[in-house]
Amino acid sequence: MDSQIDVAVVGVTGLAGEQLVELLAERHFPVRQLHLLDSGEAVGTRLEFRGSHVAVRDLAEFDFAEVQLAIFVAGADLAAEFVPRAAAVGCAVVDTSSRFRAEPDVPLVIATVNPQALDEFRERRIVATPGPEVVQLLSALEPLRAAAGIERLHVTTLLPVSQRGRAGVEELASQTAALLNGQSIETGIFPVQIAFNVVPDIEGCDASGYTESEQQLVREVRRVWAADELPVQASMASVSAFHGCLQDVYLVPGRVLPLAAAQRLLAARPGLRLLDERDGETPSPVEAVGQGAVLIGRVRESATEPGALALWVAADDLRLGVAENAVRVAELVVKGYL
Repeated sequence: MDSQIDVAVVGVTGLAGEQLVELLAERHFPVRQLHLLDSGEAVGTRLEFRGSHVAVRDLAEFDFAEVQLAIFVAGADLAAEFVPRAAAVGCAVVDTSSRFRAEPDVPLVIATVNPQALDEFRERRIVATPGPEVVQLLSALEPLRAAAGIERLHVTTLLPVSQRGRAGVEELASQTAALLNGQSIETGIFPVQIAFNVVPDIEGCDASGYTESEQQLVREVRRVWAADELPVQASMASVSAFHGCLQDVYLVPGRVLPLAAAQRLLAARPGLRLLDERDGETPSPVEAVGQGAVLIGRVRESATEPGALALWVAADDLRLGVAENAVRVAELVVKGYL
């Protein structure tokens, strides 16, 4: 990417937005002028970018004709209102919310898994990115899928409170402090106590007993892999961790894939780090935070089903699952479609 462009980032004062602005600088994104946009009390605050402090402007008053690219790191409601406005004036949009992920004429892209899907970008000039747990999961499994296919997939996802934004982090912090001091706690973001607890995702279950978040993971996995009939079993729970997502994965390859071959594929893939439990290494959320890699460990053969594999996967949900994938997708858009 030789030419520089004007870029807007929407939702910059959220946890993921702050990470994204940092990554734009770290990855030397070709920014000529950066516009930081948000709403409410965030307007007027200042964030550092490449040694300068940039003031956050009011999203509602911004003209997207001023920029060639907008990256949205905001909620679905804001995306629903402002992403079409941006695209309508010719701005390319990368949206990290759930708003456009299911729309057939908006490509759903993980930069290291299905970059070819960006060929559909020109239709609406909008590209969506999957949820961070899907980015983490499919980044880890892509070398296995490419080599042998996947016949069946089961995944249990343990979500940190950062998945609920800054309010989730603050709730865990306040509950932890209160309990350690023998005080009563208040709940808000989570339906029950989250501090020192594990809470199965029970909000919004339908008649089948599955939540929207679990069903969304299934839909996004199938769409990114272009595998509409792939059997995917998903369960989710929120855990008492501030950042970092952990997944327990069980898969049945489509073709025979010996354990040693699977380990070699994972170890050789850029962006993945295969850990050796014999050296005391483990893919825990704490170890994953701050890293741009997906950590994989305890890769083993199933004890009950010949040919099946089990493994643990951890990643920084905000850095890798949201911000880094969004920036990488934006790099591909700038390079090939602007």
